[in-house]
This record gives sequence, structure tokens and C-alpha cells, in this order.
Amino acid sequence: MIKTRAYTAGLPVNQLAGHAWNIGFWAEEIAHSLLVIDGYSDRFKNMRLGQRTYAEHNWLSWNQTEAMRPGIMDHERIELRRRLVYALLRLLTRPFKEGLIIETQLDHLIDKFNLGS
Repeated sequence: MIKTRAYTAGLPVNQLAGHAWNIGFWAEEIAHSLLVIDGYSDRFKNMRLGQRTYAEHNWLSWNQTEAMRPGIMDHERIELRRRLVYALLRLLTRPFKEGLIIETQLDHLIDKFNLGS
């Protein structure tokens, strides 16, 4: 997603125009990715709880089961999130600068994705 958005943001304006018509879709894709990243810790805690509950109900000691380890570290999620937000900002600002979206569209998407601060 990050590479696709970076590529698209660097396109010549005539090619970028086609992508600008789908800006809402691409912004939603990035927003969904941010939700996945932000919800990872809670999902991981639930998986560990499920594993522990299974072990307890099947007379296994917690030490007998191999505890799951996170698939991605906190610092990696933070960096991935930062890169996605940057990709989203590029996705929104370049079409605006080129006159492909109007200011009200830009403002709406900035508000929608909480990018104003």
C-alpha cells in the first residue's frame, strides 16, 4: 500500500488525474490499514487469552503450551503507521496542488482521517 501510494503520488499529472477520481477509495484503504495496525495489540491480547483459556480448560499448565509471540514489534508498528500517514498526506496533497481535487474535498478528507493536527 505504501509503495503503491508513493508511486501514484509521483505520477505525471495526466496519470495522477485518473487516480484522483478514486481518492476516496484509496484514502479508505489506508484508513483501514491504520485500523488494522492500531488494533493489533488488542487482537494479540485476545489471542493470548484464548490460548490461556484453552490450556486451563484442557488441564494443561500454561508452561506446557508455547505462548504466542507478537508477529510484529511495537516499534515496527509505529514506523509502519507513520509511513502510512505520510502516504495518505501525499495522496491528498498532490492532487490538490495539481488542481485535481478542490479544497472542500481536501478539508473533508483531512477532517475524516484526523490529519489536521
